[in-house]
Amino acid sequence: MQNRILEVTESALQKQLSPAGGVEVEKKKNRGVKKREQQEKAQVEALFTKKIEVLDSCRDLVKACNNVRDYIDARIYFRRAEEGYLELLGPEADPTLDMTMK
Repeated sequence: MQNRILEVTESALQKQLSPAGGVEVEKKKNRGVKKREQQEKAQVEALFTKKIEVLDSCRDLVKACNNVRDYIDARIYFRRAEEGYLELLGPEADPTLDMTMK
């Protein structure tokens, strides 16, 4: 009899404490996981595209500097390009710029 009383009181307490009034609520699933993964993939692709554009621009810059034949002008062009590339790619651009300088 005491066991039955304990069971009834426990069930009553659980009903009062549960958010749905005794009805079991399913746990929420991870919503938006696919969307988040797609957004991350798009960001990686965008960054990769920017790096390709930067490398192509650096190649064109080298060709232009060779055509100028003036070392001072070439350094000025490269400094301007370096500032623009750093703004475009952010702090991760240092290795890319180092490779293009060599």
